[in-house]
This record gives sequence, C-alpha cells and structure tokens, in this order.
Amino acid sequence: MHVQATPLYGNSTGLEYFYVTVYIGSERQPQALIVDTGSSVAAVPCKGICSQCGSHINPHYDVFKSTTHQWHTCS
Repeated sequence: MHVQATPLYGNSTGLEYFYVTVYIGSERQPQALIVDTGSSVAAVPCKGICSQCGSHINPHYDVFKSTTHQWHTCS
C-alpha cells in the first residue's frame, strides 16, 4: 500500500471547516475535499453538470479530461 501525507487546511473558528487537496482522475485534477467525519460519501462539483452549487477553491472537475472516470448514481 502506498501512503502519502497531505497538509490539512482550515480551522474551526473563522473558516469553520477543514479540507485537503486531492488529485482526481487520470489527468490529476486538483480538488479541495472537505474533511467530514460525519459522512462516508465524497463528492466534487463537475463541469457542465453542477451549475448551482456555489463557488469553490478549484475549477469544477472535468470528467471528459479523465479516461478513468465512472458515473455513479445516488440511488
């Protein structure tokens, strides 16, 4: 198993959440992933799909730049 350390950003007072930067897809697109200990689901905003989900640190993930993406439904 390959284990790599990554910095944890944020705080519990001003920002009120913590996040790490992860790289997703075959093109390694950076995404800020909020560390949420109350959830077992990770989600990122996708370009062309997520139009009303607010502003984000990174550009929306472009699934068509990745040759390894897979669609999963919420059901």
